[in-house]
Formats: sequence, structure tokens, C-alpha cells
Amino acid sequence: GRACDVLDVMLRLGGVLDEGGVGATAGYEFDVVPRNKHFNVVLALMAHSNRRLDEETLGRARWYVDVMERLGKEERERERDGDEFPMRRDLPQTHNEVPSENFLMLEERDGEHYGGEHNRNEMSLKSSAPDIVTYNTFLNIAAKAGQPEMAEEVLEGMIERSSAGEGVKPDSFSFNTVLSAWSKSKSPIRSRKTEEILHRMQEMADNGDSDVRPDRASLTTVISAMTSSARHDRMAPIKAERIVERMEANKESALRPDTITYTSLIKCWSQSGRPRAADRAEEMIRHVHQRYDEGHAECKPDSTIYNVAMDVLAKSEAPDKAERAEAILNRMQDHYYAGNVDLAPDTNSFSTVIQAWARSSN
Repeated sequence: GRACDVLDVMLRLGGVLDEGGVGATAGYEFDVVPRNKHFNVVLALMAHSNRRLDEETLGRARWYVDVMERLGKEERERERDGDEFPMRRDLPQTHNEVPSENFLMLEERDGEHYGGEHNRNEMSLKSSAPDIVTYNTFLNIAAKAGQPEMAEEVLEGMIERSSAGEGVKPDSFSFNTVLSAWSKSKSPIRSRKTEEILHRMQEMADNGDSDVRPDRASLTTVISAMTSSARHDRMAPIKAERIVERMEANKESALRPDTITYTSLIKCWSQSGRPRAADRAEEMIRHVHQRYDEGHAECKPDSTIYNVAMDVLAKSEAPDKAERAEAILNRMQDHYYAGNVDLAPDTNSFSTVIQAWARSSN
């Protein structure tokens, strides 16, 4: 709202656009052309607005990025002509110095972090060109506005320009944001799109770009998209398991699947309606315990994965589903009384077993 209006005033006074929003004017006496950090803070505020992100907000954010790209291009052209600071005039500039710690606080507002630590330096206060924070913030805006196509288009532009030695190279946050945008969309191709993007990440990582290596968030997001499409794609759980198997081999714990990932995998089996769903749910519980016992701390079992597994059993056609669901409940109680509070049964645990018996033929 008002922050955007103030930024627009800076653009007008700085000679970047006229009152109609098009073209440049003679400019203000002092240099008040917005710098990178001014744009980034306003974009961050737009991303975290309490209002729904509509097309108008998305369009305005896209316009700011376009302006930054144009200003960045002008800077590079002037630098080639020998200007050290192309956007500065020989006038007092102390009023335009921006306390970077304030920008860091706003850019990470509400726990969001848009990456690009290497761009957080004094030089970025002298430039108006977009950086990784700019693009990641805009991708987040597009995702929250329900526009995965636009988010992917911007990502592809980043990849293309950086491959040519220009522009900003995307990182894993960039890819994960676009993955999330597709995963949450209602598009019938959301599962295929997330698989393609994940494959692109892995391909780039295999070619030496460690900044885009798929991590746990990437994996869980793709499986979530597969779960949403599992009713129409009965191969979804099989494909999801193949992805998990590949990720299990990673040496870094942050890149390996965790309990949440396996819980999503069980849900994927459940949504597929495949006869083996109940069996795989039980096997997944044992597998998570095994990995935790082997030293994979990220796989510590919790009540959520147990509850999801019992729910799969309760909804299955297995003749002994109630007995098996109750056996899982008893295991939870045994673990709890042995001192594992993370496996304490809750109301959902008992309700699921009661429902399993209600649906049972026994």
C-alpha cells in the first residue's frame, strides 16, 4: 500500500518515470533513484501482505522487477563507459544511505528467508539491479497469487540469462518456490510439472551447480503434488518411492527424506487406492524405525506417521484391518510407556481404531 506509493514517488523524483508511469522526467535535484534494497523491502512487504495477493498486486510486483532490470541494464552500460557508480550524481548522498540491518529484518519477516547472502553487502546499496533476493521474493508473490506459470516463466528466464553469463543464477529456494506453486495449484498437470522441475534441479546439480541440489523440501513438495494426483495416476506412489530411494543415498542429512517425507509417501499410497496401500503403510512404519535406529536422526517416528498409517488401514478393504490398526495403536502405547513421548497416542489415534472396527466385518 503506502510503501509502494512512497517507492513510486522515489521513481518519479529520480526521473525513472513520469506522472503517468511511463518514461523519464528531468529528475529531482538530488539522487533519490531507489536502490536494490528499497525495491526488495517493498516486494517483501507485498509478499507478506495480509490481503489476498490478486492480479493487481502481482502485476505491480512484476513491474517493479522489470524497472529494476532496466535500471540494472543502464548501470552496466554506463559502467562499460567508465562510470564507477553510474546511478550516483556528484551531490551529497548521506540521506540516501540505507541501514542494511533494517532491510535484512524486513526481508526475513515472518520467518521467510530469500537467500542470497553474497548479495548482502554495501555495494548492493549503490545498485538498483535485481539480485537473488529480488527474484526469490517475486517468485514467492507469484506462488501466493496462484500463478505457477508466471513463477516458472521467471525461473526459466533466470536460468537462461545466467547460462549466458548475465543476470542472476537461481538457487534451491528459487526452484522450491516454483515447486510449491505448482504443488498447490489446481492444475491437472501439477504432478508432472513438479516432477519435471525436480528432474531439472537434479540435472543441474549433477552438472556441478550445487546451489540447486534438491533438498528435503523439494522432495516433500513433489510427493505432495503426486498425492493430489494419485487418484488419477495410480503409478504416483511408485514414482514417489523411486524419488525417496534416490534421496536416501545422500550423505547430507538435509538432503535426505525425513519423517514428514515418509508420512507424505504413505498418504500418496492411500490416495492411489491401490490394494497394497495398507501393507506399504505398515512397512513404511518399520522402515522409518529402522532408519532411525541406524542413526538417521531426521527419521525419528512420531504420532503423525502412526496416525496416517492407521487411517490407511481403517479405510482399506483388508479383512483384518481393525486388528492391524489396533496393533499399531498398541505399539504406540508401548513406545510411550517406554519413555518415547513423541509416540503418545492422541484422540485421533483412538478414533481411527474405533472407525476401523466399525468398518470391519468381524
